[in-house]
Amino acid sequence: MSGHTAYNVCLYGDGPTLIGTYSIAKAGQVCGTKACWRALATKGYKYFDKDAGSDGIFKIVVRGGDSGVGSVVVKGKNNSSKGQTSLPMGIASVLSGSSEAIVQIISSDADCFGSTLPNVKRADGSTFKAVSP
Repeated sequence: MSGHTAYNVCLYGDGPTLIGTYSIAKAGQVCGTKACWRALATKGYKYFDKDAGSDGIFKIVVRGGDSGVGSVVVKGKNNSSKGQTSLPMGIASVLSGSSEAIVQIISSDADCFGSTLPNVKRADGSTFKAVSP
């Protein structure tokens, strides 16, 4: 990805209620020694920033496909020992006990990718992890 496209990751809990929004505005930038975003052949895009500098998000993988076949993976974290403290606090606690989550990635170019995650693997107040079937 090149240019100045910015991306927002929106996370919704049960309801659906907007829980958090994370901004990733690193299109065309370098994270460490490599481009933050790179194409995955013709299948999609991958974002990786080991420093998790954009609102704590360190990995995004978006893969296209026929309706219902594409995938979105978003990973964020805080690790104070590594200076990673950008992820807004309290998101996991708000999602504690949730039965599903919805993740959307919206670009400043008006592209939108999203997925409902009905299989909650962990929602204990400090970590939230969910996947689609």
